[in-house]
Amino acid sequence: KMISNKDNKIIPTDLGFCLARYYIKFKTMKTFLSQSHDTKTIQDLISLLSLSSEYDDIILRRSEKKILNSLNKQNRYPLPGRISHPRMKINCLIQATLDRHVIDDFSLRKDTFQIFNCGVRIMYCMIQ
Repeated sequence: KMISNKDNKIIPTDLGFCLARYYIKFKTMKTFLSQSHDTKTIQDLISLLSLSSEYDDIILRRSEKKILNSLNKQNRYPLPGRISHPRMKINCLIQATLDRHVIDDFSLRKDTFQIFNCGVRIMYCMIQ
């Protein structure tokens, strides 16, 4: 519940205030609330973060697949199979950056910047 109606006044709940403060989409919060009880490890947290609707505009380009598959093999928690979905790309780039792998491709660096720019806000919201 994001708002409460008290004495004919609309007042944001703590959750609603957190969404507004960190500019988090409602769809993202619904996803987190429905799946956060399964989050027990760093791998689960990265997977949950990659499901955020803030990343809906990140696409998987054909030219990036080879680089991403190579990065995936080097990651601490490699994804099964080949990178075939934008959510897998996001997960792979988060892990590669946290593991300090070098990302030479400009478009992947741009996407990584966008992922972490939103990711910081999302993580602050999750902590609160």
